[in-house]
Amino acid sequence: MVYEKITNIYGFVLSKKQFIIKLSKFNMVGVFNTIITYLIYSLLVFIGVNYACALVVDYVVGMWISFSLNKKFTFKVSEPTSFNMIFKMFFSCFILFLLNLFLLSFFIEIINFNKYFAQLIVLIIVMIVSYLFQHLYVFKNKNFA
Repeated sequence: MVYEKITNIYGFVLSKKQFIIKLSKFNMVGVFNTIITYLIYSLLVFIGVNYACALVVDYVVGMWISFSLNKKFTFKVSEPTSFNMIFKMFFSCFILFLLNLFLLSFFIEIINFNKYFAQLIVLIIVMIVSYLFQHLYVFKNKNFA
């Protein structure tokens, strides 16, 4: 059901094999990116940086890693990086950042979750939304090869 919705939103269809391969590659990049950025977030919080400021640094580094690796490895975009592509990535990350900050603040300030555990929970939600943004918006092309 999720497969059909994702692959038909903009009128293109990926085979199930293509979909699984792209999703697997995205998740590998995501796991690598998440490990690096979570370590950055945790280190900054550990040394006393406010969690929201730590999240900003986390996102700047994560955006660069995600854009670079997903462009080449996951979505195999061969066209040169354009201002439009970077803008779409920045816009997507900005929306994801706001979602992350809202959910993180909710879990920390309202529910009183631990700052580290809260970010782990929120990352799961943000990862799903990030895939959809990058697949359907940032790296959208006609071939989806």
